[in-house]
Amino acid sequence: MRLDILLLLSFLVCIIGLIACSPPPNPTPTISPTLLPPVTLTIYNPMLITTLTPNSLPSATILPSRLDLTSVVISTPLCYPSEFKQITCLGYVENQSTSSIGDVTLEATFWDTSDMMQGQTEFTLEQRIVNPDHVAPYRIQIPEAQLETNYLQIRLISAYISSEIPLQLRLLNMQGTYNLDDNLYIFSAELENPTAFDASQTRLIIT
Repeated sequence: MRLDILLLLSFLVCIIGLIACSPPPNPTPTISPTLLPPVTLTIYNPMLITTLTPNSLPSATILPSRLDLTSVVISTPLCYPSEFKQITCLGYVENQSTSSIGDVTLEATFWDTSDMMQGQTEFTLEQRIVNPDHVAPYRIQIPEAQLETNYLQIRLISAYISSEIPLQLRLLNMQGTYNLDDNLYIFSAELENPTAFDASQTRLIIT
């Protein structure tokens, strides 16, 4: 056989071998998607996150208000160590009246084991108006040095009956996801304004 024919045949065999061994441009999966493990998202109800709550650090007592607003109920706070040598105490104010209340101000008093007052501070709610049968959170920042006190007392010192009617906005599709690895809670929702008025300076308070 001629040498040029042998070279041509060898070249063709090499080309065919390369084509046979190369992967197809769009490979077909060999495993059905239904056989793959599903991705699971763990969704936490915000009301259930309280299962992660530690014991309250300083004990607290709620004192009766000097105002004629017995329908305003203050919850006992739960306190957590936070950054910058601070203790964060969280609670809520419940409006059990038939009217809205506004500019709620609370007073916290710190006492030591000898019943000596070690400090006193006033703070307002981040939510300016509390509608009837609604709750609004409160927050106190306490320096760690104040933990030398044995307990704190909280009372309502000012509030007023409000005739202001806030826009009734709606939160839809609320979801809360807690990432344990990053110690991060992610909240998402859609805010709907069903009224005939523009909504401005909207704030969302998440506790």
